[in-house]
Amino acid sequence: MRKLDQKLLQIGYMLFVFVSVMSLSSWNLYFAKIINFNTTMIIFVLASLVLVSVISDWTITRIAAVIVFSGLLLVYFQLYRSSYILPVLLSLIVGTGFHVKTVLKCDFYSRLVSVILVVVLSLFSILPKSGYGADLTDFHFTIFCYGFTYANILAFEIAVLFVESLLVFKSKMGYQFLLVIIVTIVEIQLGYETGAVFCIVGYFVYYTTRQSSTKMTKIYLTAATLFVPIFTFISVYIAKMYSSTDTLWNSINDLLSGRAEIWQYYYQAMPIKPWGNLQTINQKTMGVVGFGAFDGAFIQFLLTFGVISILLLFFLLFLVTISKREIKNKRILAVLILPIVLSGFTETNGFLVTFSPFYMLISANLFSVAQEVSLESTPRTLTVSEEVK
Repeated sequence: MRKLDQKLLQIGYMLFVFVSVMSLSSWNLYFAKIINFNTTMIIFVLASLVLVSVISDWTITRIAAVIVFSGLLLVYFQLYRSSYILPVLLSLIVGTGFHVKTVLKCDFYSRLVSVILVVVLSLFSILPKSGYGADLTDFHFTIFCYGFTYANILAFEIAVLFVESLLVFKSKMGYQFLLVIIVTIVEIQLGYETGAVFCIVGYFVYYTTRQSSTKMTKIYLTAATLFVPIFTFISVYIAKMYSSTDTLWNSINDLLSGRAEIWQYYYQAMPIKPWGNLQTINQKTMGVVGFGAFDGAFIQFLLTFGVISILLLFFLLFLVTISKREIKNKRILAVLILPIVLSGFTETNGFLVTFSPFYMLISANLFSVAQEVSLESTPRTLTVSEEVK
């Protein structure tokens, strides 16, 4: 039954990644009548995976985690009905039935195939390869890029795939170093410097944890955990204190690509609350500050989903840091989580279920029964130098 459950979960997860990537593409702008890869479909696939995962083994820890996540899911559903916090909580529930390595491999291969498919569709002019698309979406920043609605989307997916590839494939360090240079150049060419930093940080964490003990892995996970409240506080401070008449603040705003002004705009319209706010700003209105763009995972989660959402992120990462799971699995999380958290100060992508396996990996590491069985049956201490098999 366990093998059947894992096979069904793997197939379902690959379908989920495919739907997620297609939802990020321009497909829905042209072929929604054929099949619409929207939030409703994403939630449906995740809910189906929750049902499949029920037949897998359970422990008290997993039951408690599912109860907590389900409770939060019900509260947020009552408050906001359809919202991207719902897929986040569903992903955390689904992740309790997965192996960490299964999530990693399924995500990499299915994401790679899905991204390539979108790019190929654009090369055959089925989806737009380039061009301005604000007239179709009513969103100022819609500039098509190889089938996706914005270059940053494709660039972030490439960055995630690169970091995952380091963990999935065994290759010589020379080839990996050459690859990180190539991918970094691609990110810069796409105009996504955050993606370039993402790749460099991911490679640095991977390289420095290859032959070390648990110490470096724990340092990186601890840093990622502490960055959540630190970045949240800094974001709120900037939003509160920003002044367009002050030279220093204007310089900071320029450094943040206009985010200081945007953060203040949302901060004033959506005060900090325990459970967040209904969206009060029409992001398709061309006249609003920043044309409705709202980047920065920590301040966006804080204002939209409240203090509870930030506490949830913090405690999940804290539990990952202190958990006594397989060091190989914790290393996988460190390599992916630190770049995502660092990019989260200015970007939200990594904290959305459509862009990365962030929540699935965390939940699988903390609450999966398979992980507990694997740990208990391991007769020796595992070293981080062993790659994902």
